[in-house]
Order: sequence, then C-alpha cells, then structure tokens
Amino acid sequence: MEILEYFIITMQILPKLIVGFLFLQIGLFSLYACSGQPGRSENPKIIGVDPFSLELRAENYNEVLRSWGKKRFKNRTILHVSPYSGLAPVPDDRLRRLKEGIGAAGPSALSEIEVTGHDYLFAAARMGMVKKIYWVIPFSYVDYIDAEARVKQYLNDSVSYFKPEDIDSMRFSDGCVTGELSGIETHICGPSTLPSFDVPVLATVNTGFFPVFASEKKKNILGVMKLFLDSLAFRRIGADSLHIVSQAEELALRGYIHEEISEMLRNPDTTGGAEPPELWRLRDAADNLLAGGGAREVLALLKARGGEYPEDPYLLLMRTTVELLLGMTSEGLEVIEKKCQTEKLFCKGLVDAGVLLKNQGKKSEAAIIFAKALKLNGGDKRARLELDKMKKSPSAVK
Repeated sequence: MEILEYFIITMQILPKLIVGFLFLQIGLFSLYACSGQPGRSENPKIIGVDPFSLELRAENYNEVLRSWGKKRFKNRTILHVSPYSGLAPVPDDRLRRLKEGIGAAGPSALSEIEVTGHDYLFAAARMGMVKKIYWVIPFSYVDYIDAEARVKQYLNDSVSYFKPEDIDSMRFSDGCVTGELSGIETHICGPSTLPSFDVPVLATVNTGFFPVFASEKKKNILGVMKLFLDSLAFRRIGADSLHIVSQAEELALRGYIHEEISEMLRNPDTTGGAEPPELWRLRDAADNLLAGGGAREVLALLKARGGEYPEDPYLLLMRTTVELLLGMTSEGLEVIEKKCQTEKLFCKGLVDAGVLLKNQGKKSEAAIIFAKALKLNGGDKRARLELDKMKKSPSAVK
C-alpha cells in the first residue's frame, strides 16, 4: 500500500518538476543570449518615432568607436548611412593603437589615432564590435531592376580596396545587394529598400549623405531629410545607439544639416507638422541656390531675409562665401575672421571659401584667404596644406 501511495504522489509531482526544469533552461538560455550581446537594451528606441536625446551629435568617428567600446558592444548589426563604405583597410599597427586608445581613459585618448567615415567600420569589425553591416547609400542604384549590376559597377569604379572576386560574388536579395566586403557581411541598400530588423541596430548617419540624396531625388535637402526619416519610421527600426557625424570634407556652411537632422531625431514631431521652422526653410532655399550656381540669387535672398536671423552662423557663412565668390567686399568676412579666433566652425568656413575661390580659378584671392586662416588659427592644417600645394605649383598664384 505504501508503495502504491508513493507511486501516485510521484506521478502527481513529476509534471511540475518537468515544467520547472524547462523554465529554468529557458531562463538560462535567455541569460546566455543576452550575455552574448553586451549593451543591448530591452526597449530600443524606434528611429523616427521615439525621441533620441543621447549620443546624437558626434564630432568625428573616434567618438563613435569610443562610445561603442565603452558600452562593450560586440557582434552587432550596424545601420550605416553614408556615401562612404567605412570599410577601407586599417593597417595592423594603427589598429593595435586604436584598440589601446579605446581602452584608455580620458576624452582625448584617440585624438592622435583618427578613424574617418572611410575606415571606422573596418576598425570596429576587427575589434569584434561588428557582425554585419547594412550600408544605406544615397544613390539610386538599388531602385532599378538591374540593381545588382549597378551596385557592382559603382563598387568597381569608386572603391579601390575591395577584392574584385568579393564584388563579383555579391547578389541582389530582399531589396539589397549582399555579399562579403573586407571580410564582413555587408548589405547595400537604399532608404526605401531596407528590410525590417529583428534585432536592435547601432546606427550612424553621415550628414554628407543628404546633399547627394537630394541631388539623386531632385529634391531639396530639407525634403529628403524628412523622406529619409519617414522611411525609417515606417520600418520601425530599433536602435541601441545613434550617432550623427559630419565628414571632414563637408562644407562648414552645411553644418546646419547636422543641427537639423539631430533636432528631428530628438523631436520627431518636428517632421510631422505642415511646415518646418522658417529658419530651416531659409537655409535650405539659400543652399539649393548656391548648389545650383546661383550666387547672385543667394545674395539677393539673404540681403532680403538674412536680417531676420542675424546670429545664425550658417546664413552668415553662406552670405560671406557668395560675396567672396562674386569678388565683393564682404563685411561678413570681418565677422568670420573675428569668430574664427574662438570658434572652429568659422575657421573651417574661411578655408572652405578659399577652396571654392581656388576651384573657380581665383588663386591669388584664395591664397589671401588661406593666409588669413593660418594667421588666425595657427594650427589650421587645411590652410597650411592648401598654401603648400599652391607654392609647389609654378602657376598657382598669379
């Protein structure tokens, strides 16, 4: 009788023990899965839907790597929005010093070991941070029926460091051209062909993307910024990290793109209204005219409307630049020279104006601007480089 009672009790308890064991296994598996993805949040923010308040504005890609290293991100999916691949090879000795710099304390740990928009993903992948990349390009190649051939042609013509056999092996799949570049799984997509993601991404957006995207779509920059964010919001892409970065080659007067796209991400309601802020519209109109070669039209617009925003640095840079291009005496130049002594943006804008003058063949005027920039900001590497190049050319300065 005792044996029978023991058997009955055991059969009653056994299912509960089995269920408990299964839950324990599931819990341990979940813990293991999470431990393989350090830094992954339980509630990632949806790009273009949820407000982002942290990590938006990065001075350079050093800051991006430092942030990823600090959060111990490993084997992550990257949403890389840029005209540049980010996959240019990094030599082993520099890669070693980068790893040491990431682990070092202090904000300037990487100051002498720079990465750029051309190579930061290669470095991040070699440090174990990156598993796969979704590279969103501003070009329309992936919108065509022969997307695969167009993307391959672009990579062969424009990027010198990918192996031809890697490019040849890429295939069009699910709206993107996919393969392995620099040893990393890479998907090349457009904003409207991106897939949905089942894991949170680490996102970086290069502001140089938007002028090219605007040219491709034959729209204004402000319009394509909204189009881009609407496209991401529709796909409900979750992100654990999001950085907006300006490429060093970008004109200082286009720094407003960084400011405005950051504000759109901080406050998604900005893009939901019928009209963007009036200042944004004025900057956009002036930039569009300048990009189209309408220097006199820009000047007329800013003479009529610029006084409404006398402290806006980007309108000041635009007006001063077109005055210099038109060979006019610029009152704005004096303001920029003064501000250059304390604000890097204006020093960069001064050198940008010199480069534009040089490209127009006005080399003596350009040399004067470069000399001013060098005098005001003695360590300005670009100004020194431009002057050195002009000195080496016998006909550089007339």
